[in-house]
Amino acid sequence: MFIPSVIPRREFLTALGGAAGALAAPSLFAQRGATVPSFMYVGSFTSPERGHGEGITVFQRTGGGRWAQIQLVKDLENPSFLITDPAGRCLYTVHSDGDRASAYRIDPASGRLALLNHQATGGQNGVHLAIDATGRFLVVRTMPAVRWRSCQSIRMDRLRRSAT
Repeated sequence: MFIPSVIPRREFLTALGGAAGALAAPSLFAQRGATVPSFMYVGSFTSPERGHGEGITVFQRTGGGRWAQIQLVKDLENPSFLITDPAGRCLYTVHSDGDRASAYRIDPASGRLALLNHQATGGQNGVHLAIDATGRFLVVRTMPAVRWRSCQSIRMDRLRRSAT
């Protein structure tokens, strides 16, 4: 495992913010009367130039409140940006440095992922995802942005269609 001797300020602050959010999450959910999430999905940079990850890692909250790894979806190019649909049935990812998005079915009982499909994004280097208000389109932000083509939309029903 690669451990840098000096962590850049931006990366440190990002990690610090994530850790603070993770520590505060149980109390925030308790205040709202909601249940604490049982599963967590973590993307990564997998190319040697961008990072040292292996793919999408799935974690499950254990009885003691700790997170345990239950799945690693490998052989993906930089699945670094993830989003789930509001119902928690599907997970979507763009592949940084690539030109496609992928859809995975989330098993509601186990939290495990199963690939549904890949689809071209219409641009290179997807860096952010959002689902539109109707729930019909996945909006992909690409970089470097050409002013008039920095966002593409993908029909989610086509992306969720099984590739088999």
